[in-house]
Amino acid sequence: MEKVTTAQLLAMYKAKNYDLIKNPYYPNLYGIRKETSVPNRFDDYIGAIWMDKSGQWLSCCYEGTTDAGTFFLEKPMNVNGTAIIIPGQYKGVYKLGTHTGYAAYEQIKNFNYVRDNNKDKVLDFLYRIVGYKKYSENGKTNLHHAGELVNSPSTFVEKWSAGCQVVRRILEFGSLLSLGQDYVTLFKGKNEFDYTLFEEKDIVK
Repeated sequence: MEKVTTAQLLAMYKAKNYDLIKNPYYPNLYGIRKETSVPNRFDDYIGAIWMDKSGQWLSCCYEGTTDAGTFFLEKPMNVNGTAIIIPGQYKGVYKLGTHTGYAAYEQIKNFNYVRDNNKDKVLDFLYRIVGYKKYSENGKTNLHHAGELVNSPSTFVEKWSAGCQVVRRILEFGSLLSLGQDYVTLFKGKNEFDYTLFEEKDIVK
C-alpha cells in the first residue's frame, strides 16, 4: 500500500460522503487500514488533511498501525476482547490530551468496535460479518506514537497498541500533534477533532 496524496484523500472523503472541516488549519485526522493487515506491523497509515488560509488543501501521511499488537491480541485488556475500531467517520472523538503521561490525541467520545477475543495472533475483522456483535464505547483508544527514542522508530507494534491508533515515528507524530495544538492555540479553535478510519479498498486510484 502506497502513501496517499492530498487529491486521493479528497476523493476518498467525497466518495464516502464524509465531512471535511474547512476551518483554516483544522486537522481532519484519518487512518487507512491495510486490507491484509499483519498483526505487529506498522503497515497502515495515519495522518491529517487540512485547508490553509488561501483555500488550498494540504495533507500528511505517516506509517502507523490502526490495530493492536500481538501482545494484546493474546492478552486482551478487556474481558470482551481486544478492541478493533470499525471503519467510519467519528465526529469530535479526540481532544488534545495525554497518553501515558505525554501529549497526544485523547479519546473523548465513543468509537464503534468489534472485540477480538480468541487470543490468537490473527486480527479478526469481524465488523465485516453482518450481525456480529459491535460495541459503542470509549475504549481509550488514543492517537499517539510508538517508540521511546526520537531517532529509533519501533519495528514491531507489540505493546504500543491495544487498539490505539499509533504513528510509528515520534517526530512524525509530533508534526501531527502540532497541527492540533496550533489550531487550538493560534486560531482559538474548539478542542475537538474528527477521526475517519478508511480501508485500503477506499483509496481512489
